Amino acid sequence: MPKGVYNHKKASARGRPPMSDDAKNKLRHNMQLAALPPVNVDDPAAIAARIQEYFRLCLENGVSPTVSSMALSFHVHRRVLYQWAYKTPRNDPRALVRDAYEVVNSFTADMLVDGNINPVVGMFLLQNNADYVNQPDAHEDLAPLQLKPPTTREELQAKYLAAAEDVDEDEKKSL
Repeated sequence: MPKGVYNHKKASARGRPPMSDDAKNKLRHNMQLAALPPVNVDDPAAIAARIQEYFRLCLENGVSPTVSSMALSFHVHRRVLYQWAYKTPRNDPRALVRDAYEVVNSFTADMLVDGNINPVVGMFLLQNNADYVNQPDAHEDLAPLQLKPPTTREELQAKYLAAAEDVDEDEKKSL
């Protein structure tokens, strides 16, 4: 077998599981995206067509859209895609990516809320791609709760004996 080619039998013999069908499908999808011809980023129609083609391929291949794979379809890094979406003027054709970028982020959030994405992975994706931030809980700023010292056995006995005496006197009055 040529060097650099993944050998499933050899990997299984070393205790590594072979690539799953799902992983193979995702790899095929990414290879399709990488094989797309370059896009003229000065042409709004070309950018819109690539966005449509990207989502069509995601649906066709049964693969969730991600910022990284959308960037791959444009042959750019995900940070470049972010720059196009949020740092270019609205009249720049590359700004058309903004809506697609937001669709991907919304889809990721929906999948997270529905329990289809591991919460740790979902938050990682949203923090890296959608500017979500990990914020400490608002209660952490409050002073710690001041608890009373525990009540002793003797205090409890005295309290409940006094309450029992009050009940006995109330019963005598009602007779």
